[in-house]
Amino acid sequence: MTKAKKHQAGKRQMDIFESLMSGAFASGGSSGSKAYTEDEINAARKRQKKAGGTLLENLEIVTGRSLKTNYDLQKELDDLNKNLSKDFGVMPGVSKPEMKIEVPGESEAPFKKDLSAFNGVAEVVAETVFGQDEFLRKLVIAFKRPFVLPEEKGHAKNSFFMTGREDTGKHTALRETVKELKKRNLLKSDEIRTIDLALYPNAGSDKVFLQDLYEALSSKAQVILFERFENCHISYLSYLSSLVTTGECRLQERYTLQNGQLVSVSNAFASSAVGSFSAAGKYLVVLSNKGVDKLANALGAPFVNAIGDVLSTKELEEE
Repeated sequence: MTKAKKHQAGKRQMDIFESLMSGAFASGGSSGSKAYTEDEINAARKRQKKAGGTLLENLEIVTGRSLKTNYDLQKELDDLNKNLSKDFGVMPGVSKPEMKIEVPGESEAPFKKDLSAFNGVAEVVAETVFGQDEFLRKLVIAFKRPFVLPEEKGHAKNSFFMTGREDTGKHTALRETVKELKKRNLLKSDEIRTIDLALYPNAGSDKVFLQDLYEALSSKAQVILFERFENCHISYLSYLSSLVTTGECRLQERYTLQNGQLVSVSNAFASSAVGSFSAAGKYLVVLSNKGVDKLANALGAPFVNAIGDVLSTKELEEE
């Protein structure tokens, strides 16, 4: 929108708004009142946001003037806003707030709170994953933790680190455990979304990384798996660190959603602007062949301290 159009829209808005105020309220209240002032209207709007109700009701409460009129101010204002939006794209001087990526069902309670449903999960998975009984027991505890402890609002259900030598069953154990938990209605989906961090070794892949992260966090999958952190550029690891430590990651640019794709925008008045991603409702799993010391070097001590569980497979014996 050009400056001339913004000015034209703003002047038109104020002219019509003042006309509505004068036309609607210039006559007769209980105290022979005059039209509402701009300060009174702004005060009524603030109260309306907190207390609800119509603008007229809040005006009467704020000013103490009970104006008798059949004039539907709220409808007129709504129609005005629609017309301005149609003519100029958005109302001048008004930008929609940035939004957080919502996780489907994140505010819903877990399917089950019956902790006995976790009984026997490790034993079932052990029929597929051999020689890792202790690892499987701890893996079930990692999924059980948010059912026992109160969840921190806005944070992931749990974040945990899986490590161990290659071919010791880490991927299989996670996959089979998630399947079994879904069968028992302890998870809403048996899908695991995987983000291979080694695909982002250099700076300059922000849009690709953020698109992949958005798709994972906005999917129905409750388990998000991050692999090979040791090969990822540090700028992208900061997003993972924020998700684990604070429950969300703030984006450095403004984005809007177009057909499920994140598109960078510079327009301050862009609607549905995405300002952050949320990990609420998810299990964040970091998997690597490297140890906790390497994890701390790459992501920092606060990240490691925020991890709920550290699980390590043991080397398999020849038998």
